[in-house]
Amino acid sequence: MMAMQVDREVLRSFDDVNKSLVASTDLTTENNAIFYDQINKKATEDPEYRPTQQRATELKGKVDAFVSYVGGLKQSLVGDEVLQEGEELNYNALQATDPIVTLFFKNEGGGNADKGNEKSAEFVQQIEGMK
Repeated sequence: MMAMQVDREVLRSFDDVNKSLVASTDLTTENNAIFYDQINKKATEDPEYRPTQQRATELKGKVDAFVSYVGGLKQSLVGDEVLQEGEELNYNALQATDPIVTLFFKNEGGGNADKGNEKSAEFVQQIEGMK
C-alpha cells in the first residue's frame, strides 16, 4: 500500500498531462468531424464510395460507444469530490485508491481479487473489442 501513495507534485504533473490530452482529444474530434463530412460528401458524389462510408459510420459508432464507456468509468472513479470550487483540484481525493480498487478488484463473493472482478473483465473485453 505504501507504493499507492503519490506525491502532490506527481499528481499535478498527471493533471497537466490530462489537460493536454483533453485539448488533443477536442482537436481530434473536430478534425474527425471534418473527415466524416468529407467521406459523406464523397459518397454522395461517387456511389462506389458508399461501402467506405458505411464502414466509417460503423467504426465511428464503435469508437463513440467505447469513448462513452471509458468516460463513464472515469467519471465514476473521479467522482464529484475531486473538483472543488473553481478549477482547483482536490489532490487529497486524487490520492485515494479506494475507488479504483473497489471498481476493478473487489469481488462480492470474495473470490481472487488479484485477477480483478466482473467490471475489470468487462473493461478488458471493451478494449479487445476495439482492436
